[in-house]
Amino acid sequence: MDASPGFKSLPLRAAGEAAPERVAAVDLGSNTFHVLVARLDAGEPRVQARLKYRVGLAAGLEPDGTLRERAREEALAALVRIADRLGGIDRRRIRAVGTSALRALRDPGPFLAAAEQILGVPVRVISGEEEARLVFTGAAETLPESRRRRLVLDIGGGSTEFALGSGHEADAVASVAVGCVGVSRRALAPGTDGAGVMARALAEARAAFADPALDAYVAAGRAEVVGTSGTVQSVQAVLRALGWIDRELTRTALERLAGALAEEPVLPTPMAGLDADKEDVLPGGLALLLAACERLSVDRLSWTEGALQDGLLRELVPLPGEGLRLRSLRALQERFSVDGPGADRVRRVARALADASGAALGLEPDHLEALDAAAALHGVGMAVSWAHHERHGAWLLHHAELRGFRADERELLVALVRGQRGAWPRLALGGIERARAATARSLCVLLRLAVLLEPLDVEGLPTVEASPDALCLRAGPEWCRRHPWVCDALVAECALLEREGVVPAVRVEFPCA
Repeated sequence: MDASPGFKSLPLRAAGEAAPERVAAVDLGSNTFHVLVARLDAGEPRVQARLKYRVGLAAGLEPDGTLRERAREEALAALVRIADRLGGIDRRRIRAVGTSALRALRDPGPFLAAAEQILGVPVRVISGEEEARLVFTGAAETLPESRRRRLVLDIGGGSTEFALGSGHEADAVASVAVGCVGVSRRALAPGTDGAGVMARALAEARAAFADPALDAYVAAGRAEVVGTSGTVQSVQAVLRALGWIDRELTRTALERLAGALAEEPVLPTPMAGLDADKEDVLPGGLALLLAACERLSVDRLSWTEGALQDGLLRELVPLPGEGLRLRSLRALQERFSVDGPGADRVRRVARALADASGAALGLEPDHLEALDAAAALHGVGMAVSWAHHERHGAWLLHHAELRGFRADERELLVALVRGQRGAWPRLALGGIERARAATARSLCVLLRLAVLLEPLDVEGLPTVEASPDALCLRAGPEWCRRHPWVCDALVAECALLEREGVVPAVRVEFPCA
């Protein structure tokens, strides 16, 4: 019975409107099967789901290269669930690959045939070098655009990959056939004599990374170093739970953790910050991570969730020539129906104000790019309501997927959108680290002025003079006569900023003021 007789059921999609195109990537890893499902939004993949199934293929490998029946059954059972999740996606828009454990199988044919029958798509077993290239591309998908070179490290269940490059392409890759599963199994083997678990794991990891092929990556110590995979994430979670790191992993913290665990004949369980299903692979993962940092002279590294499956999606979706940042901004404008011409006027006005004051305020090209981004997205919150749209916009951007932006860049963008109008955003700007606080205040002042001056566009702006701690806007009687609303708004803005003690201060020298 219809509980709402006054309303008719309406289709959620207009007649003839195509369903959103979806794409997916499946990574049959040595320890975990990973699945990434995305839909295309303004031509870019927007993540809908990241799934993982712990199957332990590497742990199920026999010395003769065969797979234990139980491991095979668990893997195929996981694939049945994955196939169910991929239901409705065009099989031509799905990529599936196998990595180290499948490379190690003496005869992978029967398992691959069963997997392909379940998934309905071919499964490609890739080399370690191809895996490293895909990992690099995948990491770049979730990292900010940068001109710096990057070294990406991926410690998997059965192998460890190194990739060095810039942009989205690696120009040097290496794969070492040692992973957290094998090292942990041997270190934790019952009846093992001699040193403790961590000492055995470290000895094996250091021996594996003595490979001369890694010499080329030692000089990459000056590059930005990024870790990906569950291994790096798990170690990071433990170190954070212990309070030994903040944002980045450090070699000092890794040495401290390894040293603490080396004093124990067995690892303590449970371990703070560590999922129970990761305890059996922590010794090998930690040992490989520390040994890699030692071998490559790396003192610190960050982590990103972008990995092989993200790289696989790039085989389906061409990389945007305009860059991920611009594509992200345009996608958000489309999704939230932002007034594009209005946003562009705000950007032009903000840039004109910055051109006049940037030298005095110490603004650099990166700061102007942040101002551009904030101008482009300042109207996002109007999709919710005009009232308090600056608050709605800040909330939406805080939770949105912003490819191509670092965490600190996102933080600044959220603060600027929150501070574009209304009360001065003390709380939002208070989260900006001290070294960038003065710049954030200056950018916020420029954006607030640009929002007020947007109706005039750049041709009608008053004269701007700037010093490191003040901006002065000047205009004559005729300008004030033509723009009475703008005059009133600017006078009120100056009074608000003065009450808040904002630096740079803003003064207006208008005949009407």
